[in-house]
Amino acid sequence: MQAKLYILIIAVLFALVSLWYFSFSSSYQKSLQARWYYFTGEYEYALKIADEALKMEPYNRMAMTVVTQSRTAMKFVKYNNQAKEYLDKIELIVSKKRIEKSDKIRIKFMCDVMIEQYPYLVSTVLTDDSLKEESYNYFLQFKQLHAKITESL
Repeated sequence: MQAKLYILIIAVLFALVSLWYFSFSSSYQKSLQARWYYFTGEYEYALKIADEALKMEPYNRMAMTVVTQSRTAMKFVKYNNQAKEYLDKIELIVSKKRIEKSDKIRIKFMCDVMIEQYPYLVSTVLTDDSLKEESYNYFLQFKQLHAKITESL
């Protein structure tokens, strides 16, 4: 019984020391702030703040994690933005009365680029599911479009 009490006291002391350390360490304060921005979807700002925290304390694991996760999320955001841009261009091409062979080749090229980039998007457990799902949906759209355009060439 006495051993359990000692373990409990040690655990409480450890928690208090950790809390005190996190409260007064400016590096960990920045890390917590960066983590907040990461989870609200502001990946670039989270990366900037986490980098600042790492400059203050290079072994700040929380900051390292936020930097890594922000970079990963930004790859997904970049892929999604490029997919939107390409789909807008394809929509303009398709809205013409007659689609030339060169336009079809251009569409096929855009599809090839997006299909080839998708496997390089490596997610982690912390990567936002909506980002992963949006990227996957764009990937499927470009695969379907690629198959249709290849048939017509």
